Amino acid sequence: MTWLDPRVWGGLLLAVVISAGFGYVRGHSAGVAAQKAEQAKAVQEWQENADTAYGMYLEARDRKEVQYRTITKTVEAAKNATPDIVDCRTGDDWMRIFRDNAAIANGTAMPAGVGGAIRPDAR
Repeated sequence: MTWLDPRVWGGLLLAVVISAGFGYVRGHSAGVAAQKAEQAKAVQEWQENADTAYGMYLEARDRKEVQYRTITKTVEAAKNATPDIVDCRTGDDWMRIFRDNAAIANGTAMPAGVGGAIRPDAR
């Protein structure tokens, strides 16, 4: 058997092809593992960012909730201090009551009967 024997060259060629295939498969699996690790890291960073943003949202909501409670208490106190507000908000003639109260407060109350169903309201 000499170096020119086709069996030797065939064996060497087969060994090179097998080692190249093994290297390709190993490199491919290492690349896939690296890509999965990179994606897992990106997902973990996104999750941490989302958790931080949600925490900031909850803090802001809690601060606003205190403000909303204060506003609600102020509105309720104003409603209780002014009994006509309930009538103004729920009655069909809320605008008339509002104008009458404003006119009384301004000292420009108009006599009753100036406006009505027949004549337009002069106010």
